This record gives sequence, C-alpha cells and structure tokens, in this order.
Amino acid sequence: MSLADPARSRALLIGTAVYEDSALPALDAVTNNVTDLAEVLTSPWSLGLPPGHCTVLHDPGAVMDVGEQLERAAEQAEDLLLVYFAGHGLVDERGELHLGLRTTRSGRLKWSGLPFAHIRECIAGSPARNRVLILDCCFSGRAIEAMGDPVSVASAQVEIVGTYTLTSTSATAPSHTAVGARHTTFTGALLELLRSGLPGGPELLTFRVIYEHLLRTLVANGKPRPEQRGTLTTDQLALARNRAPRLPAVPADDGFPVPSPSPSDARKTVEFGRNDLEESVRRRKALTVVLAALLLAGLVCATVLLKWDWQAVAATAGLAFFPVLILYFWAWDRRAYMVLTRSTLSFTDGFGRKVDIPWPDVDFVGLLHTFDAVVGEDITTYKNLLVVRLGPTSHDYGLSKLTWTVPYLRGFGYHALCGLGDLSADPVLLRDSIIELAGPRYRTNDELLNLDPRLS
Repeated sequence: MSLADPARSRALLIGTAVYEDSALPALDAVTNNVTDLAEVLTSPWSLGLPPGHCTVLHDPGAVMDVGEQLERAAEQAEDLLLVYFAGHGLVDERGELHLGLRTTRSGRLKWSGLPFAHIRECIAGSPARNRVLILDCCFSGRAIEAMGDPVSVASAQVEIVGTYTLTSTSATAPSHTAVGARHTTFTGALLELLRSGLPGGPELLTFRVIYEHLLRTLVANGKPRPEQRGTLTTDQLALARNRAPRLPAVPADDGFPVPSPSPSDARKTVEFGRNDLEESVRRRKALTVVLAALLLAGLVCATVLLKWDWQAVAATAGLAFFPVLILYFWAWDRRAYMVLTRSTLSFTDGFGRKVDIPWPDVDFVGLLHTFDAVVGEDITTYKNLLVVRLGPTSHDYGLSKLTWTVPYLRGFGYHALCGLGDLSADPVLLRDSIIELAGPRYRTNDELLNLDPRLS
C-alpha cells in the first residue's frame, strides 16, 4: 500500500459546467470540482503530480478534444492513470451511458455525447499498472456495469484487470448538488476528506478507506449512495496521505507500542435486544414457580391416591427430573441480542449460542422488510429480517447452529439472524448503525432483492 509514482502517472480531469442545449442546466459547481481536485492531486501530500502530468479540461466542446487528451494520458501513464469526469450523465434508448460535453444535444446523444464505451476502451488499452475512474454525474453507476459485468447491456466485454471505478450514484439514480454550493455533493465530500484527512485513520487514504467514508457520510445525510468496483487489490491504492493528526501510540502490556483507538472507535459500540431483558426474566421466573407447584401437586396425587407400583416408580422418576426442569427454565433467561462494533458483528440467540463475525468476512448485511419463502407447498411471509451473507472464503462461524433460521435462505448462502422484533430494535437506529459500522457491506431492501432475483 503506497502512493503512485508521480513521474510515471497521469491524471485527466474533465468538467462540463456549461451546456449549449437549454435542456441541460448549467452546473456551476463543476468548474470548482476540477480546479480544486487538480490542486489536491498536484499537492505534495497527495499524489504530487507535476503540473504537466495533470490535465484539466474545462467545458470541452467536441468528442475529439477529449479523445486526444485521454489517449495521450493513457499512452503515457505507466504506474497510475486517473480519469475524472463531472457534469451531466445521459442515457440513450439502449441504456448506454454518455458523458455530456458543452455541445451535447440531449436528443442527439449518438452524435454529440461522449460514449462511455470509448472511455472504457481507451482505459483498457493503457499500459498503466493501475487505472482509476471517478465519475460524478447522473446514472454514473452504469459505468460500474460497463467496467465489470461481462453480461451487462452496457458492455459485452470482460472486466478490466487493475481498474478501480468510483461513482457518485447508482445506475438508475441522479446525482446531487446543493444550490449555491462550491462543489457537487459527491466531489465536495471527497475533497473534504483529502484536504482534512480522517482522524484516527491510517497513514494513507486508500480507495477502500475513501469509499467507506463517503458511503457513511453521504448515505447518513440522505444523499445518493456512491458505488465502487475494483479488481484484484486496486481498492488498496492510495490517493493521498492522511492529513488528520494521528493519535499517539500507547505501550502494550508486552512493551511494544500499539496504535491507540480513536475516540469514535471507543464509543461506537451499539447493542440491541437487552432493553426488556429484565422483564422477560421476571416472567420466566414466575412461570417456573407456577409450573413447579403444578408438577409437585401432580406427583403427590399420583403417589397417594393411585397406589400402583409403576406409578410410584414414575413419581420417583418425575421427582428426579423435576430439579433439572426447574434449573432449565430458571436459567433460560436469555434473549437474542446483537452487538455491533467497528471490527465485528456479534449475535447471540435465545439459548446463549454466540457468533462473532469480523466485518472483513461479511459479504453483505442488510434488512429484508418483506420476504416470501417457499416452505413445502406453502408460502410463508417473513418481515424485517436481518440478513447476512459471508464471503466465499469465510467459514461458517457457527451460524448453522443458531436456532432462528429460514432454510429457504440458507439454500442460497444467506443467513437470517433474526427478526427485528426479536431484538426489540428500532429499524431506523439499527439501519443507521449498520451503515456506519458495516460501511459498504450494508444493503437496503431493494439492493438485496436486486442482488439475487431469488430473494424477490
């Protein structure tokens, strides 16, 4: 994990703020986007690119103008090729993404827009060891499909090895800009992170760290959800040094220094499911007393009134089993509960069986609000399920031993930990906590359904 070699790297920043087509409103913040991003990329605490290695195109008017600069940067880059675009993203009748230029006509995209397929082809042909594409435009998530999905309608080609793509929104959603803001929402959050750093974060801001921070920040504020796709270890590429003060190391018990946790790490532990535990324990204890009295009365009656030898034997066996039964009910005072930290998801079922799953081994976690499962010949409706899927190389972590299960889901590799009612959890608080702690592993209900058609 290191910064790219500035002498062997190139960046091309494209921003279209002004459009001749009246159907495409001006985006004043885009001009500041590319200007300020160029300043960051040429700064010594970021990539430190020489000015001649960072090309900025303001309001390009012709596809040829962009094409020449893109091909030049792609040919010259040996270590890192970074391409950034901000402006209008437009989709044609075939669902293909086009980037809007100053002369683009929304009704004539085929002839006036910059097809994303051209950018993809140029990036794929670059000798650069690493390639990064950042898009801040509407429907930019379609670039994720085009760069990586071999069966996508936007591309019938294989994934480009050594490429990382970061987009401001999904394939179907518009991007966002606050009225009067200096930057668009997505690029503004990116620049703020690069300039100010991440308190308590690592020494270098990799794209993985950057994406997780943008996801938490933007989604928590109700902004469009950014997306990413990377091949191999491209998400470990660093874009800048972390400018925030790093916390001093403290000596461990063995004398070796270890990094201190950040204040937010220390306080960010969220627990669900124990708020009505004491009342549950009281009810179970009362039930145990009543059950014990009834069993004792029954055994006395069986022994005194019915003087059969086998009944006496049965009564003796019952009396021997009776203390075990009492202890079982008395000890059964647990409820399902869950603890979320920055490192793990911990879940305990009603019988005290616990699983601790590190976040890196979680493929995704999310909430299925309504799900119809086929059970035999019947259809059972489940609501508000907390669903987890582990990564392909992760072991089971004991999930198969938990009592709460939906066999239909497990057949597809999904684990339904519990319903939100079993945790006595506020869905909004749980969602916000997972977004903050799970980062890009969180999936909404719609995203879960789109991830696998079998869930719908």
